Amino acid sequence: MGFGNDTVNTVTVAPGSKVLPPMAAAVLPTFINFSGVINTGFTGGRFTDPAVQAGNQLATLDRTALADGKSELVTLYAITGLDFSPSYVWLDQKREMFASGGVWQSVVREGWEAAMPDLVKAQQDAVHQRAREQAERAGIAAADYFCGIAQTGELTLEGLKKFLKSLPEGATELMCHPGYVDAALKKTATRLQDSRRKELEILMDTGIRNLVASQGIRLIDYGFVIQEA
Repeated sequence: MGFGNDTVNTVTVAPGSKVLPPMAAAVLPTFINFSGVINTGFTGGRFTDPAVQAGNQLATLDRTALADGKSELVTLYAITGLDFSPSYVWLDQKREMFASGGVWQSVVREGWEAAMPDLVKAQQDAVHQRAREQAERAGIAAADYFCGIAQTGELTLEGLKKFLKSLPEGATELMCHPGYVDAALKKTATRLQDSRRKELEILMDTGIRNLVASQGIRLIDYGFVIQEA
């Protein structure tokens, strides 16, 4: 896309229910280096048209990327309205693509690979801050910190010990998937099969329970978070 008065029209056939089977969600395009108007429309279903914002700048995240002795001033943008959650991209001063992605996978301009860990960390901080602000505006109680996305299906005993020893002040939610591998689970398409049993064993480990006590960590539920809010 250019930088003039571009206009893009998209029309998507919406599903009849918010509860969707796998692969049934409407997919809209993501626009990079776009400036102009995006007109979106849905036909069918029971949804209203989404509000689309292209290139919504997170102004607090101008950041200098460093790699191999060179630097580049880049800015994080959140493109909202094209999907249920924003798409994040890093643009340079010419508003050209510099990097995108996250913990799972990412792409970055050739020669700048060493800068990606810092950009991912800055992006995570921005996403978390945005989520906190949205929760506060909506009156939704939430923990101060959320961890575990990168460890999905990969949680280890040593990793959990390190996590517990480095907890920040406040309430931290640890995402995990403990469980039993029964016939019902085996019929599902989830990749989280044996890892559920392993996580259950880790969470019930006597050493972990002792570490929680020795670190003065209080195990709470969301009822406590709501009271504190």
